[in-house]
Amino acid sequence: MNYFAGLDVSVKNTSVCIVDEMGKIVREVKVASEPEALLVVLKNLAYPFKRIGLEAGLLSQRLFSALAEAGLPVICVETRHMKAVLKAQINKTDRNDARGIAQMMRAGLYRPVHVKTKILRQGFISRRLPSWKMAIPVRWRPLRRMLGNTLMINSRAFTSNGC
Repeated sequence: MNYFAGLDVSVKNTSVCIVDEMGKIVREVKVASEPEALLVVLKNLAYPFKRIGLEAGLLSQRLFSALAEAGLPVICVETRHMKAVLKAQINKTDRNDARGIAQMMRAGLYRPVHVKTKILRQGFISRRLPSWKMAIPVRWRPLRRMLGNTLMINSRAFTSNGC
């Protein structure tokens, strides 16, 4: 029997829903948004996954890369398409979103998004920037988005404009 999983990722926690071929919910759990915590749940040999879906977002690149390296059939789904399918739900919660994503994976109602690998992202940054001094604000930009506008580095504040 094949299983499908839906991951609703937020900054601190990820809701995981696992369904079987018939659409019956087999397991629901909430874990930390760390690759190691997700791998503990998803590498369970009792569930041979056919597809694992997660919505494209800030944390999806890191989670996608870790799950793909572990050999899991992970798919990153376009946000607008996901929103259009999930907006029909009455109660919009992380748990219900994970259920909806798992059902989308089971039914094949998804639009995959290409996720750049770490090597491609580093190559793009190094080609684009003229000096290493410019690389510091750009490489910290995703972290700034997650933690807030201002980040203190070596007693110097980098704000959203990079100064």
